[in-house]
Amino acid sequence: MTLKTIIEQFPPLSVDELVTGINNFPQYNIAMKKEFLAKLIKHHPLLYVDWGEGSSYYRARYMGNDASPIDHVSKILCPPKEIRSYGRIDSDENEILYAASSKNTALNELKNYNNSFNYYTIATFRIYNSIKVLPIGELSHTQVTGRGMLLGNQSQSINKLINACNPDEVTRLLITDKFLSDSLMSDNYNITSYVANCIFEKNSDIYVIAYPSKQYPGGINFAIKKQSDMGSLRHKCS
Repeated sequence: MTLKTIIEQFPPLSVDELVTGINNFPQYNIAMKKEFLAKLIKHHPLLYVDWGEGSSYYRARYMGNDASPIDHVSKILCPPKEIRSYGRIDSDENEILYAASSKNTALNELKNYNNSFNYYTIATFRIYNSIKVLPIGELSHTQVTGRGMLLGNQSQSINKLINACNPDEVTRLLITDKFLSDSLMSDNYNITSYVANCIFEKNSDIYVIAYPSKQYPGGINFAIKKQSDMGSLRHKCS
């Protein structure tokens, strides 16, 4: 039995529909933009990584002149809905905990981080159960650089998926992947949160989206959808 390629399992939009939608996207109103994004995500494969025990993520908080240690971890988790400000992935539907791949990334993601003498708290979140992480744009990033943003040198499986496809057909897949990644990284949080919502709705097993840091080159951010039980994460503050 011949196994289906990723294109055969997840046929992307036709060239005409894809190119027309991307070229006209800046002129679309918000409803048309969301309609096009929803269609792309509906047809696009969501390739996730099972991130296992021992991995660590970091979250920072600006303390100003207050040198007092945080006395409860709730003070560095998601703030209450009534006072929280919306970030890249937050929405009324999803409460998001933001973390980073390194302490430097976490610090640089703070809007008021300026290397001056102030106090900061960094929480370390350690995974002790496997969680499913979707690295947005991993297909296109691997095709261009030869290694994945999250998988790094362990990207042979993605290269095999790409190389098994007809070159003309896989181009549509890679264009879609790059466009979705760019959409999630845009400055319009109405769009970025909608992309995330569509991803979470399509696959409820995924509750972490990984994306590149715009503040710290080479850093990776993680948007963790709050679950009723966050038992896969343990944390400590320093």
